[in-house]
Amino acid sequence: MRRKSHNNPDTLVPKAPSFNCPNSDPYSEPSHTANVNTPSILFQFTGGDSPLVRSQAALLLSFFTSKEEPQAASLWLSHAIQDGTVACSQQCDHMDYENRSEQDSVQNRLWWSILLRDRSLSLGLRRRAKVLSLELGMIKDLPKKEEFAAEINGSHVYDSNTKDTLFQVFQKQCQLAILLTEMVSLVFGTHGLSLPVLTPESLHDTLLILNKTKTSLALWKRASSISSFTKANVHNAVVNFAQFTMMHYHGARMDLAHYEAFLIEKHSNFVGPDYAYRMSHVGNILLDATTKLVSIMQYFNEKGHIQSFPLALLGHVAMPLVLSAINFKLSSSEPEMIARRECLQLLGELMSHSRRFYYIGDFISSQTDVILKLAYLTSQEIFAQDTPDSLSESHREHGYSLTDTARSRSEIPIVKGPAKNWHDAFLRYPRAYLLISTTIDYFFSVGRLPQDNSLPELVRSMPPMGRIKLPWASQTEFSGKKLKRKQSKLNIEKKRARLSVMSSTAPHSSEDQTDHQDNTLNLDYLPISALFNAKGLCPDPKTELPASESGENFGVEEEEDPWDLTEATIAYDEFISTL
Repeated sequence: MRRKSHNNPDTLVPKAPSFNCPNSDPYSEPSHTANVNTPSILFQFTGGDSPLVRSQAALLLSFFTSKEEPQAASLWLSHAIQDGTVACSQQCDHMDYENRSEQDSVQNRLWWSILLRDRSLSLGLRRRAKVLSLELGMIKDLPKKEEFAAEINGSHVYDSNTKDTLFQVFQKQCQLAILLTEMVSLVFGTHGLSLPVLTPESLHDTLLILNKTKTSLALWKRASSISSFTKANVHNAVVNFAQFTMMHYHGARMDLAHYEAFLIEKHSNFVGPDYAYRMSHVGNILLDATTKLVSIMQYFNEKGHIQSFPLALLGHVAMPLVLSAINFKLSSSEPEMIARRECLQLLGELMSHSRRFYYIGDFISSQTDVILKLAYLTSQEIFAQDTPDSLSESHREHGYSLTDTARSRSEIPIVKGPAKNWHDAFLRYPRAYLLISTTIDYFFSVGRLPQDNSLPELVRSMPPMGRIKLPWASQTEFSGKKLKRKQSKLNIEKKRARLSVMSSTAPHSSEDQTDHQDNTLNLDYLPISALFNAKGLCPDPKTELPASESGENFGVEEEEDPWDLTEATIAYDEFISTL
């Protein structure tokens, strides 16, 4: 029987494992009815008329997804936000102080949980955030230790000291989530795949926002002393959660750097002589963030903790994996090739092991293998070619000479010959680099590989080399009509499934309907698992692709196995008073 009190979420917790845990056989196919109806049944059973309990239930269900309803996580998170807002507006004025304080604590915990879930999906899957400035008004204070006293002192898993340290890390991630609000709103406002045309004044203002965000992140890292939680004498659970937090931190730095590089390259005529300095600065951030991410992944691989790797965090592995492959391709000697192979094999091993714990790993692996073909093709046709100088394509387009570039505060070294590594390639040909990074972002955000007209023109036209043809584009032209028919049939089935799950249980509004339409390019459900294909480290970029690897079969033929979105979103001391 459902409990009457809407302040106690205990009734929801035992039901979470029923849809949050993978099957004993990861490739078994549960019944269609169980997959689709389980969330609806749980929501009806726990929700009742209390918007607070309904919001808690919807938040738990945001960790569920299925092949029949791949956008369920995003939809349930929207319902959690909507019901949570209603719960705050319906707070009873006649409550005494003790009851009101208890309800405030429960609502505060709910909204922190919603925020952390939203940030995890945004950073991991490059999707638009749902919790922005307006929704942040629901959060009153950072989580307090006394509110978690029962969990800290009554844990059956960890001792009180370990649990207390875990709570400290939780506070720090909560703080980081707040700091990332402006960043996710700006970078993922257009799914991170397109940019508006800015005036010189707008460009200046946007770059100031990016600089402020980078400064805030640096201050957070310095004040949080997060590295103190990764020492040898700290419990493994604490180290893991601290490392997860740092993956979000460095992943956010990479996303910011990619966005800034895109802005500078697109508006290079406004940047002028400062172009070289700015791109060099962005490149250094990318290099540092990538190095730190690889170091964290090496920790999980060496400690054998891969099974505890959350799905959304695996989204931060894709770009370092592809960059390691580019480094391997650009090796100039046998010893250098052997040294670079170690990093590539490390990331490949991490992804290969991850396939054992999450569904649809084979599909993700095959699509990433196709992206690797694009990376090798770009390396072969552009990065490995002799170049007259290190000046960007767009900089040459706008008539800036080497003399102009030399006036910048920090010159990019002028080196002839092939690029030595991916960092060198980024400085010489940022558009070619951004073609690869944007393709990865598109794949995770949308759920399929992009076609020629799906990506911004800026990254598809790279003078003087011309146009790089996407390796999978020609394969999809022949099967386009067939896939459209299948996709149309699948969409009808999905709409029926969605109605059966959502119509009688979830709140409806015109705003909610608009959000559903926006989610056509906002597939937060994508389980970012195995990104490494064991068939080989260096696929031939000219090898013809099977039709099944074209990327257009997403949701039609490739995803035959049930999906699981089991994910631990833990979070992390008080707000930085100086920010």
